[in-house]
Amino acid sequence: MLGGNHADLPILKSNKRLNGIVHKIGEGDLIGPESLVVGKYKGTEYIFAALADGRIVRIKGADEDDDDDMRWSTVIRTGEDHFLCGKGGPADTTDTERICGRPLGLALVKRSTVDPRATSKQQQDQDVLVALDTLGLFLITNIYHEESTAPTKRILATHANGDTKPFHLLNAVQQTPDGSLYITETSTQFPRRRIFYAAHDAHPTGRLLRYTKANGVDVLLNNLYMPNGITLSHDKESLIFVSGLQLLSYHLTSHELNVFVHAMPGTGDNIKTMDHLPSGEKLKCYWAALGSKCAAPFCLLHYFWNKPFLRSVLVSLVPYDALVNVMPKFSAFAVYDEQGGLVEVYQDDEDVTAPWLAEAEPLGKYIYLGSWWNPFLGRVLKEDLILADK
Repeated sequence: MLGGNHADLPILKSNKRLNGIVHKIGEGDLIGPESLVVGKYKGTEYIFAALADGRIVRIKGADEDDDDDMRWSTVIRTGEDHFLCGKGGPADTTDTERICGRPLGLALVKRSTVDPRATSKQQQDQDVLVALDTLGLFLITNIYHEESTAPTKRILATHANGDTKPFHLLNAVQQTPDGSLYITETSTQFPRRRIFYAAHDAHPTGRLLRYTKANGVDVLLNNLYMPNGITLSHDKESLIFVSGLQLLSYHLTSHELNVFVHAMPGTGDNIKTMDHLPSGEKLKCYWAALGSKCAAPFCLLHYFWNKPFLRSVLVSLVPYDALVNVMPKFSAFAVYDEQGGLVEVYQDDEDVTAPWLAEAEPLGKYIYLGSWWNPFLGRVLKEDLILADK
């Protein structure tokens, strides 16, 4: 079964590449930075981050040497400004994400490629495309906030063609050269605040979707297991996307779905196509952030995979907080080559300063580590990674 967890557990050799070198940025304010994307405006590079309290923020000075030089400001709120926004922790115990919004996947796009209402003056505008948990696919305009133009949000889609129900858990988005947007919907049954139930559920309900400005959203694939991060292959002929412990490949022309990586050493989150290793060495590769560890000799998710009855019992009877608490802390991201071979893993095996990594985004001398779990944005110096290898 594609996207399952049936493959033999991989062996993960402990390493200390992330031990003690992760710096916390914006602790207590940059809460749950699930997705990161870098944009450039008038010669300055910025990081955009999707936060758990519903905000999308723009971070300036992310390539500066001094953490204190970094500044961030809210581009826009994706939902209401409620006093409980972001206060419920990773499990959203306040149940306010449906009110405040929970932006997950981000992508930078030219407005002309996604918005049928774009004027000739707006054709080349750079905007943020955001997949919003249960609210839909949104376009955020005027993201650099010139004095005369405040940021705005516009709904591109709330449901797929032929559906009467809205999206349930939109997660990640990737644009292809023809302007199409490919989006993962992790579950059509569970919201993000119950993501671990979706992971252990016996009935995969995820989907791969495609948006075009002419036709809206079409469903390409159904019954996928936990589709999450998505990226374009180096040859631009396929999409590589996360499905539980696996990486799957979807060919854009033949529409064939194949396994790219049979089993990662942890549950996958976002994935990026890169032309270099984290050290800076040139290599066409993919960086895949890992949430919880799933490697030999034991993995809870793997144990339950071929026991659908036990999985159903777990989802229906075990309190969600109890399930969250039994998941071991883990901090790692893996690098795979063009053929899906594991090149290296960057891991913290001691204090686990930044668990549940969602994304690794390079900028200048640094790599930024996003996480839906942590109340801060992580940052490591590339030079520290190189020293860790010696």
